[in-house]
Amino acid sequence: MYQNNCRRPALRRSYRILGAALLGLSLFASRAQAQDMAGMDHSQMEMGDSLMWMMPPHPVWMNPAMMAPFMGILPDVEPFMPGWELDIMTLPVARAPEVVELADGDTLTLDAGILHGMVGSRMLKVYGFNGQFPGPTLRVAQDATITVEFTNNIDFATTLRWHGVRLDNEFDGVPGQTQRPVRVGDTYTAQVTFPDAGAFWYHPHQRGYIAQDLGLYGAIIVDSPDPDYYAPANSEEVLILDDALMTATNWAPWGLEAPTNALMGRFGNVLMVNGKEGFRKTVDKGDVVRLFLTDASNTKNYNLRIEGDVPMKLVAGDLSRLERETMTPNVIIAPGQRYTVDARFAEVGEGNLNWPAVLAACREAEVEWYLVEQDNCYDGDPFEALATSYRNLKAMGLN
Repeated sequence: MYQNNCRRPALRRSYRILGAALLGLSLFASRAQAQDMAGMDHSQMEMGDSLMWMMPPHPVWMNPAMMAPFMGILPDVEPFMPGWELDIMTLPVARAPEVVELADGDTLTLDAGILHGMVGSRMLKVYGFNGQFPGPTLRVAQDATITVEFTNNIDFATTLRWHGVRLDNEFDGVPGQTQRPVRVGDTYTAQVTFPDAGAFWYHPHQRGYIAQDLGLYGAIIVDSPDPDYYAPANSEEVLILDDALMTATNWAPWGLEAPTNALMGRFGNVLMVNGKEGFRKTVDKGDVVRLFLTDASNTKNYNLRIEGDVPMKLVAGDLSRLERETMTPNVIIAPGQRYTVDARFAEVGEGNLNWPAVLAACREAEVEWYLVEQDNCYDGDPFEALATSYRNLKAMGLN
């Protein structure tokens, strides 16, 4: 059930109770409430935390005339921006995700709050856990049980879901079904057991299309006691892929009462890895780098492949380690999914991973590679990409 527990000025709203058959209507604009935006200065609308609706950013190749018929249409919900009444300069500066090692019987404190973050050159209000954007990476021993003390200090009531983890239903974080939402300022205690090794993640499950977009999520790596659970690797990277809809200076507003784009959120125009535009790492030539990949986007799928003959091996997915590892030219990952991939940087040359892109520039003794934004998600034949993935699954006996 919706709980109006927002930390923001009271605004006049009309609340509607919608049946499932009417849910889609809330995603469409109301012409009755349309305003003429054609004469507005959109550059001024980007300054500060504007609670005015604006035309979403669109690709530079799109003809503005295509959008002209929609200029006067506004979503039938109120716009939302985080920490509306807070001065960003008074907020804690967000730190990069840190690794928290957890053993059986440990207690984890997670404080969800509003932070002062940076994405590219944009100074933004973001959400995070324990002052980190995104939240800390949890490294947990398999079969460990921990106590989680979750305190909610964002703008509205929310919950915490342990995505992919097999735990007691009462702690699963589904509002209105397994628990009540945690109100602003309240603390909720959960007992979480991690029976399976692999990659998982945690994120909100109420107004997730807002809170998750703002960075309220983190990765979980559950380590098997078997030292040979994975093949040897020289290094590991936990990479959370995400996208966000932004103007040149700020977030594009969200709908408060309901999403205003796709059902679970919206497509973004800024692509991020661990809350940053781009990722860079130096490894020795010949190293195997294990990538724990998670798609934290609300709506976007990614087709990941490394060009330049950089071998990539799929070793684990949502259901933990694969029975048979396989070489693959690409990995298609959907929102909420996780894949574990081993990449070996052995040959001199350059390669790119079509979004995110991995560029490998080899020197005599080491390889530099980093994640960058590209204009297109995939420049090949999408049907061939799907066929390739199907052949890979068939080879593993998973079709």
